[in-house]
Amino acid sequence: MIETITNVLGESKTVTRRYEDGSFDCPFCHNAVITPGTECVNPWCEANRYMPIPHLLARREKEEAERKDKEQRERNHQWAMERRQQEIETENEIRREAIDRGKREGLCLDCMFKSPYRITFVKHRKLCPKKVA
Repeated sequence: MIETITNVLGESKTVTRRYEDGSFDCPFCHNAVITPGTECVNPWCEANRYMPIPHLLARREKEEAERKDKEQRERNHQWAMERRQQEIETENEIRREAIDRGKREGLCLDCMFKSPYRITFVKHRKLCPKKVA
């Protein structure tokens, strides 16, 4: 019974999944190796003896570059989310201060946030046109 499989670079991995008939899953690609076979026949597997070593090294280098790129994107995303959260907190603080000022000075709170881009401080002589309509 085969305990380990070795790839074309000489690295070995232990077989972790076996079947009743003696078959097992390749520890490199998880392809089933059917009894009486003793080596993986998947053409893309590292343990296939026909895998060209330069191809395997290039594939590993590409996978490493993709992993680093993914980590960089995740860090950038995390940074952007933290920055956006800080912006939201700052905007909320500005709005709270504006509402407090409006209440103190008797300004119209309905018209204060009419524009999505700026805070408008309005003190109506009569009823607010928004409330009348």
